[in-house]
Amino acid sequence: MDSTFFLEKLQQHVVKGISFDIPAQSRVLKAWLDLAHLHNRPPKMVWKMRKPLFELCDHLGSRGVAERALFLMHSSVEKDPWELFCLASQRNNVGLAKSALRALAEIKDNGGDVPAVDGITPTLAAGLTLPYLLGLYVAALKGKEKVAGMTRQAGYAHSSHPSSAIDSDYGGLKEENGWKVIAEKFAPVTG
Repeated sequence: MDSTFFLEKLQQHVVKGISFDIPAQSRVLKAWLDLAHLHNRPPKMVWKMRKPLFELCDHLGSRGVAERALFLMHSSVEKDPWELFCLASQRNNVGLAKSALRALAEIKDNGGDVPAVDGITPTLAAGLTLPYLLGLYVAALKGKEKVAGMTRQAGYAHSSHPSSAIDSDYGGLKEENGWKVIAEKFAPVTG
């Protein structure tokens, strides 16, 4: 259901005095209405109510509102990049997924704690759709090949462990951050 269609139906029900239930709290409905009317919402507020907001978007079939909310998520990427990557996976938003992967690289570069490329547990993977999980795996393999090629060109030997080719230091040759390489190479794997 398009947001314009929903708003027209809402107006018809109000004019006729017909009550109906909307499965959302009033603050979530207000956020939805603001996004439907292209009013600015603070990205932090949208981030805090992302689950019920996207549930309401799904219930109402309002893809445009969901896309506007996802667009606002880009500015909240540093909050929890892994969760944002999972959200991008569930909403099939490649741009947001790449932003989240770049944020993981940046956090790691600044000494923050992020999951290792080869340390994605079943719990972490549970929030991903299969195309995005496979895309992550393929991007890691492509990243490994890229770094291994750079290492061979420099004349250094390397380990055969998948993550070591991405995250290791070979005789003083500091390799690119694994998440950064994965962000460059990432694309969901579909049929």
